[in-house]
Parts: sequence; C-alpha cells; structure tokens
Amino acid sequence: MGAHVTEVKRVDGQALEARFSWSGLEIVFFKQNGRIKEKKRRRRYIPEPFYKTMREQARGILFERQSDARPSKRRTNKDILMIARPQGDEEERINVLLDYKTRILKSGGLRISRHLYNEDGLIIRVNQDFSDIAKAIRSQKHILENYFQTSGKNHPGELKDLEEIQADLEMAHGYFLIADHDQKKARQIASRLSRAADKLSASRHRLKKEAADYFYELAALEDSLARRNPSALAAKTVAAKNRLEKRAEAIKCIAPYIRARRAVLLLEEHQLAHNLCQAAWEIKLINQGKPDKTEEYQKKLNHVLYLLQSVWIEPFKKPGQKAYGLVSEAGWHIRQGALAKAPALLIAAEEICGQEIK
Repeated sequence: MGAHVTEVKRVDGQALEARFSWSGLEIVFFKQNGRIKEKKRRRRYIPEPFYKTMREQARGILFERQSDARPSKRRTNKDILMIARPQGDEEERINVLLDYKTRILKSGGLRISRHLYNEDGLIIRVNQDFSDIAKAIRSQKHILENYFQTSGKNHPGELKDLEEIQADLEMAHGYFLIADHDQKKARQIASRLSRAADKLSASRHRLKKEAADYFYELAALEDSLARRNPSALAAKTVAAKNRLEKRAEAIKCIAPYIRARRAVLLLEEHQLAHNLCQAAWEIKLINQGKPDKTEEYQKKLNHVLYLLQSVWIEPFKKPGQKAYGLVSEAGWHIRQGALAKAPALLIAAEEICGQEIK
C-alpha cells in the first residue's frame, strides 16, 4: 500500500517528472512556474497522508535536480565524484542516491542535503558531509529518533512532545469553555501552558514559534485588556492547536522520506561490501590457475577491476583502491610477459579485500 518512486525522467541531468506508484495507480508530478503539479490520472481517491508524502518527495526530487543542473560559477561541484561513463548498475546506484539528496564525494564521504529553519524562521538548504557511509546511516536514525519515541532513549521524541502539549491545550480549552473560577486549577493550567510555551519557543520552526506566542497569551488567563474573556481564550487555543497539528502532520510526511533514504544508504553499504567480497572471491579463483596472456584471463582481471572501481565510499574505498592498484599492476606485468610477478600481487589484493569485509 505504500507509495514509492518508480521513475524519475531526466534531460541533461535535470529532473522533469517524478512517477510514483500507489496500490497499482500511477501518479506523475512535474514542476511548473515554481510549483509542483500533478498530471491527470484515473479518478481514484488516495488517502491524504500518502498523497502528501508523494508530493513532498516529488518536491525534493524535482527542485533538487533542477538546482543541480545549472550550478553557478561561484558554486562548483569540484568535490563531488563524477562518473564519466557509468557501467552496469553504477548509474542506477548514483541516481537513487541523488533522488534522496545524497551525493558521493571524491574523498569517499557523502553529502546529504536537508531543508531546515534558520533563526529567522526561514527555510534554508543545509549540506551535511559525512566521512563514511556508516555515519550517514546513523544520522538518519538519529533524525527519526528526534521525531519519534525510541525505546531506551530519555528524549520521548518531537511527536510525543507535541501530543503532550496538545493534551495540556485541550485541558485549558475545556477550562475556558466552562468558565471555571477554581484558582488552584487556574494556576496549574497557567504553569503547564507556560512550560509548554518555553519548550515551543526554543524551536526554530515557524509553526512552533507561532504556537508558543499563543501559549504565552493563554498562560496569562486573560485577554490583552486584562479581562477574563473565555471565548477569546478558547479561540486562541484552537489557533495554537491548528499549528501544532500542522507540525505533527509535517513530521508524519517527512518520516517516510527519511526512512526511505536510510534504506537506500543501507542498500548501498551492502553493495559496497558485496563488491569487495566478490572481488576477493574472483581473485582467489584466478590465482588457482596459472597466469597467462590469453584474452579470457584478461577478462577475468578486468571484471575484478570493474568491481573495485565502483567501491566509492568509505570505509570501503581505501582498501578498494589499494586492491585495484595491485590488480592493475598484476595485469600490467602479465601483458609485459613477467608472469611470475602476478600471483603475489593478486594474493595481496585478495587479502586486502578479505580483511575489510571480515
């Protein structure tokens, strides 16, 4: 039942369309005049949470790719790994990472783009670099932990915080509606609303800051003219509640995207380890025979080199590069007729690959 990306149509590296599949239905989004629009489809209802998730993912894909297609002279991508002629599944692996705003760096690290709120409440794009893929995977886990309650963690998660704050708001709303004059209860409500306001105001998120302003006003238990006005205060609780609900809904829409990106990173990590493992195994098989200058022998060496050259990301990149250099050197000696020098080089390459995957 979950929605997922099935295709991203590109021209000159620029994403023009993002196609999704949901329960057998195809949904196509495109960008027009700075807005995300949907192409006509078969009339069929899609639940709001799934539809919002698809639109958010489409926005990230289409806007991200278009900004990358036209880099300014001032901002270059000199530290981004560029594959001139991708082979086999290399292009697909790179594009899947790009679809989730993740770029491979020449250093062997990863750069992940996120949209965050700055101190002025404006949304800005932030690039975060990671030295290896394991750290990038952990970062996605931490983001999810910040959103949701996680067992064994002291912090309950933002969504749980919002639920607790909304419970305080519901209590205050009921108090204002029945015009209760219990002073003890009034002090308890004011204290809870004040604590909630402090917590919300510490956030950079616009909706939470706006909700905090309402909470501070509600905590006074009076209107701007120092009068007890239950209807006006009740109206403010509704306004604050709407903002909290919008933020909670945004989290629920963002979370599937973060989970999907983490899954993509885990798959890439598995692919990197697999390439090293497969290269070690093929080198071992090659070494069981005698080196020769036949085309078949060179094909085997070339396939090992293909596996190793697409090990782009740390902590697998350095051993992959070392093994690549040794296998290349072995191939060079064989072509020069120095066949006796190849086995030792291949054994060393096999050991390097094997050590990294243990």
